[in-house]
Order: sequence, then structure tokens, then C-alpha cells
Amino acid sequence: MIEYTTDPTVPNRIVKFFAKFLRHSKGEHAGQPFILLPWQVDIINSLYGVLKEDGRRRYKVAYLEIPRKQGKSHLLAGLCLYELIFGDQGGEIFACANSREQARYLFNIATSMIQSNRDLSNMLVVYKNNIFNQKKNSIFKVLSRDATTALGFNASFVVMDELLGAPDDSLYNSMLTSMGARSQPLMVSITTAGWSRASFCYQLHEYTEKVNTGVVTDDTFYGKIYGLDEDDDWTDEKIWYKCNPSLGVTVSLENFREQYNRAKEFPQSERSFKTLNLNAWLSSDKGWMTDGSWMLCEEADLTTDSFKGETCYAGLDLSSTQDLTALVLCFYREGKYYIFPYSFCPEENIKIRGRKDKVPYELWADSDWLIATPGNATDYDYIINKLKELSADFNIAEVTVDRWNSTFLITKLQEAGFNVTLFGQGFQSMTSPIKLMERLVLTKSLVHDGNPVYRWCMSNVILKIDPAGNCKCDKAKSREKIDTVVASLMALERCSANNLEPGTANITWI
Repeated sequence: MIEYTTDPTVPNRIVKFFAKFLRHSKGEHAGQPFILLPWQVDIINSLYGVLKEDGRRRYKVAYLEIPRKQGKSHLLAGLCLYELIFGDQGGEIFACANSREQARYLFNIATSMIQSNRDLSNMLVVYKNNIFNQKKNSIFKVLSRDATTALGFNASFVVMDELLGAPDDSLYNSMLTSMGARSQPLMVSITTAGWSRASFCYQLHEYTEKVNTGVVTDDTFYGKIYGLDEDDDWTDEKIWYKCNPSLGVTVSLENFREQYNRAKEFPQSERSFKTLNLNAWLSSDKGWMTDGSWMLCEEADLTTDSFKGETCYAGLDLSSTQDLTALVLCFYREGKYYIFPYSFCPEENIKIRGRKDKVPYELWADSDWLIATPGNATDYDYIINKLKELSADFNIAEVTVDRWNSTFLITKLQEAGFNVTLFGQGFQSMTSPIKLMERLVLTKSLVHDGNPVYRWCMSNVILKIDPAGNCKCDKAKSREKIDTVVASLMALERCSANNLEPGTANITWI
């Protein structure tokens, strides 16, 4: 049985180093001394203060899982600088990530810390791609996931940021093996939870749980997970603090509560909140918005009659030639957005689509909720004529269309005299309007007339969310048609971009 001792000498030195030499470089704490938080001190005590009988450190590998915005990147950057100054003679320190840009984020934080302290500036030389300590002959480098470049390295300290995005274990294992010649190497991986349980990151998550519960014995591996356990009540604020040890310091409690209130209303936001804010591994393919929340925004007697002469923005989503096509008008009035959808389907396909989709296309057409276009394929001229008809009553400032494969339609719209805006369907374009629509529905600042086609499309939407919380409609996973929702998101984004309330800000991704 191996026995370990604890010695606070090195951990205390690290805590003092952070407080005396390092300053925060971003956020509301920018420029202030880096006083380590209790959870950070606990980790440092474990990694640097638990020793083997011969005085060397026990742990060689660490896996830390923690929600976003806890100050993890600044902690890693500070440890890299500590190792560069107090670590091995001839030390090789690496900041690794899935992309060079991501890895440089840590490098840039470290550079800012050096520039804000005269002693560090005199001791360390900052080059474009590395930082050098001549006295120790130690170097700090940035490395992306091109694992073959790790061959020949003699790493003494390695940090891997956002392991969640790693497509495989190649870089991780390359850096692990590069430490073999060192007597006290240390590799620290920090990440957030994610959606895919097939990922390499989740394998490490499971391994950490096995080591921590004694299922697997690995005396050199340290794992710490700040996250939601299966029996935890995610609505309990005490649980929030358990999952977010920096809550109230680097993470605003007020903002956290706002995100929680949104999560209560939308199933997709709930799952996103649990994963990104409470660090729970969940699947992302669940419905976006509850029908109850959506229908609370209904005004059954709402019509376009009272909007004649007003400015609006149109979104047009074209699906395949035999499916639904959606045109949506969005008006802004006194702090609220009013949505009027028009859905089109080839007349000869209405019965077929009704049987296939198991929804009442024929009833919707008879009730004028669904507009039948001539023939068995989408008639673009019919839709453009509908736009012309609407433009006689309203000032259509823009018609927004999907930039992909719309050249023919764009030409037709421009020939008809419309101002055309192109819009993408990826994370960059869709994140802003999706989050805006959530906020508007939550505050009942979006108004619709209860259109059943729109309601059905909304019930079908499944969002795809990346590790950073960016989102888009996932047409591949969505249960059925979502065309009307996509068109409304495009119209809403352009309408909001041109109708900002005083003192507000809006980012439009086009």
C-alpha cells in the first residue's frame, strides 16, 4: 500500500505567486491581483501538495470538468507561467487545444499577465509563438491538435483547454507520452460537459468517475468534476453553487437566474442550461419550445388589417419543390414583434403530404391557413406575386432568403423591385435570432395569431448546439417541417436589427 504525505510548501508558493505577480486581464476584475478562489486552491493543494515517499508529486495527469466562465483559462495560463519560472530546468510547457486559435487564447492571457508586471517582463521574453525564460532555459509554446508535431518533445507541463472539442485521443496521448523522461511531469486537462457520449472527452469523464469511486485504481490520476448529479434538484440555487464554484465572482448570479428563468419555459433551453451552466452530460435532440409557452403569445383576433401602411421585414424559406415553402412578415410596434406567416404547398401534393406527415393539410388549405399553389411543384412566380400583393398594403423593407442555392429566386425578387438580404443557416447566423425569439416568447413580446401550420412547425424544431452554446435549427433531426420557423427567424433578425430600443445592442450575423 503506497502512502502519501501532504506538504503545503509548494501550493502556498503558487497562491502567493498568483496574488503578487499576476493580474486578471479581462472582465470586471481586469487589472486586479489574481487571488485564487477556494476551489482553485483546493485543486492546487491536490496537484502540488500530495507527495510520494521520495518527495515527488503523486499526480501526473489531471482531468477537471467545470462549467463555463469559472476562470479556468486564467488559472491554466497562470500555472503555465509558474512552471516556466519555478518548474524544471529546461522545462517545456505547452498550451494545447483543438485549434491554434483556441490554444493561443491561453497564450494571449499569459502574455497580458507578463505585460502587466515589471518583474515578469524582465524575467521572461515574449515572442510571437513562445515565451522564453533564459535563466531556466525553459520555454512555453502553443500547440494545436496536429499530434505528429508532438513527437520529439520532452514536455514537463501540459495544459489542454476544452478537451470537449477533441475529435479523438491523438493529441492527448501524444502529449502524455512526451512527458516520459521527466521526473515530475504534469498534464492538466480542463473542459466543460457536452452533448456526445461517444466523444473521447466523455471517456475521460467516465474514467474519472471510476477512479473517484474506486472501481479503477490509478494513483497518478486526479479527477475533479463540478457538475449536476443524477439526484440533484437543478432548480435549487444551492446546487448551482455546487456546480459553479465561481458563481457570484466570475459568473453573475443575476445573469444565471435570467438563464434559469428561460430554461424553465423552453425544453431545449433547459437542456442547454443543464449542460452549459450545470455541467450535465445530456443529449441535445429534444424539442425546442413548449406548446404552452408558444400559445401564450397568441392573439386570436390578430390580423394584418391594423398594420396597413407600416414597415415590415419578410423572411422566405424555400424547401424542395414539392414541400412547404414559408413566407413570414415581421412588424415591430411599441416594443413587440408581430409575426404573420404564409405557408405554401403545391396543390397536387396537399393530400399526399397530409397522409405522409399525418397532419391536416387539406383542412388547413380549406381554412386558408395553407395556400395551395398550382401544379405539383412549388411555383416561385406565385409566391413572388403574393409578395407583390402584400407590398401594396405594407412597406416591405427587405426580403431575406437563404444565401445557399437561391440565385434564381434572388434575381426574380430583385427584378420585382424587392431589396434582398442573404442569410445563412449555420451557427453564426442563427444563434442571435433563436435566442432573441426565446427571450421574446418568455416576456410575451412576440405576438402571433395562432396559425396552426406555424404552431405545427414550431413543435417540430430541434436545435443543434455547439460546445460554446451557439445554436441552429437542425433540419436533419427535426421531427417534420420547420420551414415557417426558419422564415420567421430570418424576418425577426432583420426586423430587430432595424428596430433597436434606445440603449440596447444587437448583433446581426448575416
